Amino acid sequence: MPEFFDPNEQQPGSPKISDSGLVYYKSLLDNAKWVAENPAQANLLKASVDGALAATGQSLQPPADARSPAQRLHDHVHAIEPHQASEYRDIPATHREFASALSLPPNLASLVVKDALSGAQKADASKVLGDKYEGTLKDADALLQRVAHLPEQGRIKASQLSPHTLTQLAVWGRHLTKAQQSRPKS
Repeated sequence: MPEFFDPNEQQPGSPKISDSGLVYYKSLLDNAKWVAENPAQANLLKASVDGALAATGQSLQPPADARSPAQRLHDHVHAIEPHQASEYRDIPATHREFASALSLPPNLASLVVKDALSGAQKADASKVLGDKYEGTLKDADALLQRVAHLPEQGRIKASQLSPHTLTQLAVWGRHLTKAQQSRPKS
């Protein structure tokens, strides 16, 4: 297993109950009529869900989503889904808040963090990107400013990234900016 995994944390591929599953189980268990009409099933469901919650470290109450229905739809259409830091299980815990704060899709978060932490010699982005370098760097830096509030060890700088990853981050930043301009206010 890669050295950056904490053996005490949930690992990639570990089981997790979806938020929609949690909502469904909670709705059944909170329905007094259903519980009264189906006591055996209710007891079995409660025991099963309690065991699953203990195994996954989750709670029956999923994280609150303060977005309006219009905002949720807009974000979904633009593939900008909020992720809790705990959902980024394949990157080091020190960088999970970073990925969450930027609403990075898990695959892009993995690419960015692994590239930054690889320690490998990076190609000179200004030579690789040529005349597109300044714009790419500006867009990536604008995105990275969104996480300036995070501790230094949990952030990534544009200078730590390869030209390819820097470009991917810049594209994501432009996408977020453009989507934000048309996002409903409530």
